[in-house]
Amino acid sequence: SEPDSKYKNMEDNISPGTLLFLYTDGLSECTNKEGKEFGLKQIRKILIKNYHKSAQEIRDTMKDEAFNFFKGSSLDDDITFIVLKLKKFIG
Repeated sequence: SEPDSKYKNMEDNISPGTLLFLYTDGLSECTNKEGKEFGLKQIRKILIKNYHKSAQEIRDTMKDEAFNFFKGSSLDDDITFIVLKLKKFIG
C-alpha cells in the first residue's frame, strides 16, 4: 500500500444467510485465450445463481467456472478467493 493511503474502519452487523466473498484481482482481471476478462459481472452472476448453496459448494462452483473460463490461456496472476456464509448467530 502507498505510504499516504487512508483507510476507513467500518463495522456492520451480519445477519444469518449473509454471503461474504473476498477475492484478489487475479480472479476478476485474468483473461481467457480470446483476451476477455472473467470480470465482476461473471463473479456476481455465479454468486447470485448459487447463493442457496453452502460456502463449500459456492467455492467449488466458482473454481470450476473460473478454470473452465481460463482453460487454454496462461495465468499471469494468482487467483485467491474466500467464501464465508453465516448460517446462524453464534453466541
